[in-house]
Amino acid sequence: MASPSTHLNVLSEGHKLHWYTISRVLGRGGFGITYLAHDTNLNTEVAIKEFLPSTLALRAGDETVQPLSDSHADTYKWGLQRFVEEARTLAKFRHPNIVLVHSVFEANNTAYIVMEYQKGQNLEAAYREGRLTSEDELKMMLRALIDGVEVVHQAGFVHRDIKPANIYLKEHDVPVLLDFGSARQALGMETQTLTAMVSPGYAPFEQYNASRDQDNQGPWTDIYAIGCTIYRGIAGKSHADALMLARDRLEGKEQTESPATAAGKGRFDPQFLAGIDQSMRFKPEQRPQSIAQWRDLLGFSPAPEYAPPSVAAPTEPVSQDDIATLVTGPTEVAAALNPSPPSAQSPAVDSSTPDTAVSPTPRTATGDGSTGKRQLPWALIGVAGAAIIGAVLFAFSGSEKPEPVADNAVAAKTQTAAAPPTPSTPSTPAMDTASVNQLLAGASCGAASATVADTRATITGSIDATSADRITREIAKTGTVDDSGLSVFPDTFCSVVNAFAAHWNDASSQTLSITTDKANNELAEGDRLVLEISTDSFDTNHLYVDYFTLDGSVVHLLSETSEQANQYAKGETTLLGEEGDIERWDIAPPFGQELITVIASSAPLFTGRSNTDPEGSETYAATLVKQIKALKDAGGSVAAQKIIITTRAN
Repeated sequence: MASPSTHLNVLSEGHKLHWYTISRVLGRGGFGITYLAHDTNLNTEVAIKEFLPSTLALRAGDETVQPLSDSHADTYKWGLQRFVEEARTLAKFRHPNIVLVHSVFEANNTAYIVMEYQKGQNLEAAYREGRLTSEDELKMMLRALIDGVEVVHQAGFVHRDIKPANIYLKEHDVPVLLDFGSARQALGMETQTLTAMVSPGYAPFEQYNASRDQDNQGPWTDIYAIGCTIYRGIAGKSHADALMLARDRLEGKEQTESPATAAGKGRFDPQFLAGIDQSMRFKPEQRPQSIAQWRDLLGFSPAPEYAPPSVAAPTEPVSQDDIATLVTGPTEVAAALNPSPPSAQSPAVDSSTPDTAVSPTPRTATGDGSTGKRQLPWALIGVAGAAIIGAVLFAFSGSEKPEPVADNAVAAKTQTAAAPPTPSTPSTPAMDTASVNQLLAGASCGAASATVADTRATITGSIDATSADRITREIAKTGTVDDSGLSVFPDTFCSVVNAFAAHWNDASSQTLSITTDKANNELAEGDRLVLEISTDSFDTNHLYVDYFTLDGSVVHLLSETSEQANQYAKGETTLLGEEGDIERWDIAPPFGQELITVIASSAPLFTGRSNTDPEGSETYAATLVKQIKALKDAGGSVAAQKIIITTRAN
């Protein structure tokens, strides 16, 4: 993916922190930076997370972290205190499925959490490889995760950022939960940048709508995120963004998200699928209110009793140096960050009828297993918009009657009875051009074509991963496949591809181009992403350039609040990201194939658009469809093009 340059605002390689030496950056985001470091005292590697919220502070020339201004100082100090409190809470846990925190200390006018580090990959990377998607594997994963999270909840703490990228896989694929998000969420509420602190497709709506005075989060919040994490393995795609679901509810649209009972029909235990669907209910009070309740609905046996040590033993010697503080003491962070639960109401089973079953087998480029986080600096829907949606939505939903608790067996039957039959597998085609192209025409999204010589099909174009996997396996039954000219994108891009499909091949779009400066659009870690865009589409072109990432988010590479900055004359060529440009994007993990699009419109598509928060790609695609239709209804025109870039490690 492309990320802000990794050489800015970070500690340099070889920098000394107490008895730790910085080796390299593992990941960075809007809240902080995580480093790989060498513990010279114990001669081992550790992960160190540094508190550095980019909206509040920056690194000074002497390596210290300083607030951006005097007006940011109090908020920075407030967030720093919560960062330390969270570390002290985490250090009390000694559980095989929760990241081990060694210590926390203050230095450089900020704080650092020292954690266990092991080589491996995260669950998102495993999913991209098509691993850990069987019933036995997902049940094993879920049992381990909820056992660990239950311990966290029993301590009065909520994780608030559970997603595949935050689940590390140790030896034998034992999951370990990383990167707690409570302090980050609290800071987001304090600074009114909460949408920058959530993960689209995994965060429930109450996280978008949270504020210091109204925080409806609790164990049910983590349960939603875990359910979405397991759904990703069942369905082969992320769950719909909660903001998009909220918008559909407000507009009275039918919910089209395929439930787990449809996505996993015939491959998974119905009771298990029903329990996953119940965890992803939109309203908090309709989800299981505790891990114990959810475990029963899933049909799992009770967790073995967990007895934490009375005192968390240090795993390294403690110096008298006052910059090091061993984290074994109690904390009041749980009371500050764990809100009262919603009104007691039993969860109910969602018996909505799905539209289609979803193929579970993704085919995407593999990742490198990094747990690095993405910094997503812009979005269409900000905090104020989310708060308005929340106020209206919860006022609207408050008039609905409570739904009764369903018996497990009844729940499973209810969930599966209305599910449509799984589409039958197409018959093996004869090995000729027409039959292979007929298979390609059935792709979920994208467009590709083939020519057949003897028993070898040569495919060019771009289609979604699930369709590519299904089609190439069908062709392989009677011949061989040359897909070197085929671009395969993750299924999460389908909503975007479908939104653009009507425009990519029209006449005006043929005069619009977007290219990189790399052969075959292949970029390695550390390369600078430079885009050249030119258009003869309209006399005045309003350009919008968007980067769609593997995790279902979108970064607006050319999106100013002033439309004048987006205007380009007919025939004008522009370079984005070149040396000297104020904006710069360097390639960083996770790696694979990602989508970059450009739109040229004859008149502005957006007015007063915010460019400071992240956004889910499906939400943005839905917005684009509406804006383009409105523009065309007013007599305007649009052109669109795309490129698929391939990123890899050095």
